Amino acid sequence: MYCELNFGGFMSNLAFVLGHSLSYLILFITIVVITGYIVRFFSQASRFKFAPIPEKIEESKFFIPIHSRDQKLAAYRYNLKDLEKPAPTVLLLHGYVNEARRDFAYLINALCLQGYLVFGYDQYAHGSSRIKGGPNLKDPDKFKHIYSDLDEVIKYLEQLHDVDANRIAVIGQSMGGTLALARATTHPLVKVVIATAAMNDIQQGIKMMHSAWRWVYKHLLHLYKGANFTDSENDLISPARQLKGKSVNAKVFLAHCKDDTIVRVQQFHANVRLFNLTPDQYILFEKGGHVFTKKETELLSQIISWLNKHL
Repeated sequence: MYCELNFGGFMSNLAFVLGHSLSYLILFITIVVITGYIVRFFSQASRFKFAPIPEKIEESKFFIPIHSRDQKLAAYRYNLKDLEKPAPTVLLLHGYVNEARRDFAYLINALCLQGYLVFGYDQYAHGSSRIKGGPNLKDPDKFKHIYSDLDEVIKYLEQLHDVDANRIAVIGQSMGGTLALARATTHPLVKVVIATAAMNDIQQGIKMMHSAWRWVYKHLLHLYKGANFTDSENDLISPARQLKGKSVNAKVFLAHCKDDTIVRVQQFHANVRLFNLTPDQYILFEKGGHVFTKKETELLSQIISWLNKHL
């Protein structure tokens, strides 16, 4: 009986150890898979590498005052040194947890060389607009500020003497593209909106994400307060909700990749239907992921074509 009890205890301890080992193994594999997604996301896309600024292009950093809450947003300006003014102007809206210069490194120089005056700004609680002890991404009002700031930024640009206020375009990537569709399309001064990898309905979009990315957003980035985007936030920044009953002022163009695991292609198709777009108003790649990896040249060519024709 003594041996039987010992054997039973041994088996119980063995089961306990194996159970915990299996749990740790599953956790380890999960972390490796998620880390692989993150590394692939940030390492493969050339758009995340800062492009050298040619000598003929001027770059300057400044701050845009946001009077509604007495704060400033870090902004960047790019243009040819001999640019004819006032010039057609492009405003860049970066994605979540990113910044203007990094998200559009592949695009800025090319737009300048085409004769466009280019602006980008780090949105509320992002990049250089995030100061120590200041606003951060855990602010429950962050999306309200991100949405309303766009109006103040466009108003600021309108007052600059070298901006052609009749020829303003907005280009946005991911969250920036979603914001552009939700707000810039109805702004009276915006003539062209180009949205890349943009959502149609954020709450639905989060549910469609690859499970690894949902985990990243929930546990690492604290995105949307733990992947739970509130109804009021969704109504504010989702094109499907925000544009109900509103007239679209701008010409809209979309770009997306079928293998995007963050913003699924179904969101792209929903936006095509929402804006009643024709095939010449969008481009859909078979591969390229969320950041158009190895598709930058084709995307750049298409963006310049849209701008040259419609702005």
